Amino acid sequence: QSIAVTPIQLCTAMSAIANDGVLLKPHIVKNITNADGSLYKENGREEVRRVLSSATDKTLMGLLEQVVATGGGQKAQVKGYRVAGKTGTAQKINKDTAGYMEGRYIASFCGFAPVEDPQLVVLVIIDDPTAGSFYGGQIAAPVAGEIFAQLLRYKHIEPSSDPFEDMDKKHKEQESQPAVKTAPPGKQIMPDLSGMSIREVSQKLGELGIGMNIQGTGLSTGQSIPANTVVDPGTSVTVYFKP
Repeated sequence: QSIAVTPIQLCTAMSAIANDGVLLKPHIVKNITNADGSLYKENGREEVRRVLSSATDKTLMGLLEQVVATGGGQKAQVKGYRVAGKTGTAQKINKDTAGYMEGRYIASFCGFAPVEDPQLVVLVIIDDPTAGSFYGGQIAAPVAGEIFAQLLRYKHIEPSSDPFEDMDKKHKEQESQPAVKTAPPGKQIMPDLSGMSIREVSQKLGELGIGMNIQGTGLSTGQSIPANTVVDPGTSVTVYFKP
């Protein structure tokens, strides 16, 4: 709450993360046309400088995707697409006391999609929410999710390579197959997590009471504890993801 930024600055920062760590010059106007409809001027891509290494940026993208997949930004999810972002909840400043106003907040969500090839950055800011909750994940994230959904359709952006409906079908097929092992009393069987998204892995392990550590972003390519291993509830497994 001690750092003040404008909406344009916030979108610019999120855009840098979405562009492999390269800061781009923001433009309010995309292009200017003449009266006859011909193009007079177009503002294209202008790179300012690199602000994050590619490796650091990939890590940050993975963390932001986790926020939407399993964290406080789940209500910004769009079926069939990978979305990344961060929620925000800030108290409003009381100019008279130099402190904060009681019960007055600004809720926000800023993110981008689709993660594997970012095309859109969306920022939703709600000043003084009055719908009961005041958290960004509860108030702003659902609005951002709806905006993403409409823009993705409007711009004819193809669904991610990991649409939720396909994953659900895959999981149902896996569940219909006989289990390799039966868990002893008080134990669990580590599932095969290959090919799952972060969201799907989190849901699957959560149902079994197994913790997880995430490395990377995208789809699961490996896990530190092999599938069908007998484990204790509360055991943590490291799951490795790649785009």
